Amino acid sequence: MADFHETETSDAVDDWQGEGLPVGVRLSGLAAAGALVVLIIPFLVPDLERFRVWTPEDPTPFAGKFRTDGVGPTVAEAGGHLGGSQGLNENELAALSEATLPEDSEESAPAPILVVEEPPPAQEGDVENPSVESRPRLVLPESLYDGVTVPIRDPNGAMKTFYQALEQTALKRDGAITRIAHWGDSAIGADGMTSATRRLLQRQFGDSGHGYILIESGSSWYRHKDIVATSKGWKAQKIIDKGAKDGRYGFGGVRARGYLGANATFKTVEKGPVGKKVSRLEVHMQKGPGNGVFSVSVDDGERRRIETEAETTQEAVHVIEVEDGAHQFKIRAEGGGPVYLYGAVLERDQPGVVYDCLGLVGARSQRLLNADETHWRQQLETRDPDLMVLMYGGNDVGDKRIPMERYEKVFRQLVQRFRATRPEATCLVMSPLDHGERHRGSVRTVPRLHPLMEVQERIAIEEGCAWYSVFDAMGGEGAMGRWFKASPRLGWGDFAHATPAGAKVLGTYFFKALMRGFAEHLGQEIPGGEAGERAGSEGQEGK
Repeated sequence: MADFHETETSDAVDDWQGEGLPVGVRLSGLAAAGALVVLIIPFLVPDLERFRVWTPEDPTPFAGKFRTDGVGPTVAEAGGHLGGSQGLNENELAALSEATLPEDSEESAPAPILVVEEPPPAQEGDVENPSVESRPRLVLPESLYDGVTVPIRDPNGAMKTFYQALEQTALKRDGAITRIAHWGDSAIGADGMTSATRRLLQRQFGDSGHGYILIESGSSWYRHKDIVATSKGWKAQKIIDKGAKDGRYGFGGVRARGYLGANATFKTVEKGPVGKKVSRLEVHMQKGPGNGVFSVSVDDGERRRIETEAETTQEAVHVIEVEDGAHQFKIRAEGGGPVYLYGAVLERDQPGVVYDCLGLVGARSQRLLNADETHWRQQLETRDPDLMVLMYGGNDVGDKRIPMERYEKVFRQLVQRFRATRPEATCLVMSPLDHGERHRGSVRTVPRLHPLMEVQERIAIEEGCAWYSVFDAMGGEGAMGRWFKASPRLGWGDFAHATPAGAKVLGTYFFKALMRGFAEHLGQEIPGGEAGERAGSEGQEGK
């Protein structure tokens, strides 16, 4: 049988006989005092600030447990701590209602732009001159731009060219198609924000087609809305990883290489506010020595064969005209060598807007500099955008090893290349979305994002572009934390990307900012629009 022995205790610890405090209580008190000293030290030593258990920007501990007035905290107090729609300001709450509004509802129908026929200028002696026609004047309804808290900053008057094109489109002039090209990273890779803006613009000014779409993106995250697109058998040579040695990537930054059997299909949608009709297909390609043949069929009709072999490497566009309506186009590599295609363009020959979404997952600002300059110039001249939007920085935020001075140099080179290639077009630099990180129990903006946006804004203005801060439109500091907690959820849990509902809000913000600037261009008085008017006057003074 096993022997059991009592455990002997040290003589140094006397048994408690009911006098004073028990040993355990005394030891607990000493431990508590020591912990208190540890908590106080970071408040006394500045270098240990990050270890402080509470700072003034943190929410008041337990404050939410004692609220009896039923009023939620302000945006500044929220900091991403609250659930539901609490913590959002009035503008953000209004955006939430827009995000849940069905797009085919009567409430979402576009407000008409008024065309006022003004009398011709008075002649000497007030004699009527029948040869002088009246001049139409556009009047935008206030609903198109109301609620804008963050206007487009344009001290250079850079937006003028775009607004002039949009004015001709609104007046339904022959051939008046306003084209927008929006380059960016994964923030627009799934055509979320861009599709929302596209739909609003096309419903307001006319649907001139979906625009540019890649043959093959090389990413499962690449999506385009208001079009049915499939692709199979192509190899994506992407600008973000220097996949093409000759630097030829096309307008969208990806060249698709295909052999016999590789195919892609593009089809108009059956339902939705836009995208149901098309009258022209363009296939943008590269010809060269040893290149093969591809075919295009319309609505499962006869295949039209297109040779891409040429003595020298060159860019080309194959155009197919069809009756305006619902159509399907199928592209297929037929052999004879590799086929190199950049993208397809679906448009309509009627006044309206075309909005090219050119988002690439993983793209950084400097990656667009991988393109051959001559080739890049040719691509922009062929597509001929009226407004060029550059939206990068989301991936650059994570490059902490790259000094901000180096980033500034690269970003300036990028903007200068666009300006030099298309000096007559409008250039607009758009900030990244807010990027959040968990900090002290809440979600704050990644600190590096602030100096990065300062660099982008300064370079945009110095190089003759306009600037739009989607970061501020979202709500500024800590916005992504609040968007993640909103109901419906506007931001994903990575604190870097918007949900479909959030993307719709962002697209609506941008559309309204464009409309506010357009109204100012037309000479309309904007209620509470001192900031926008000041920006416009600065632009005129700089000319």
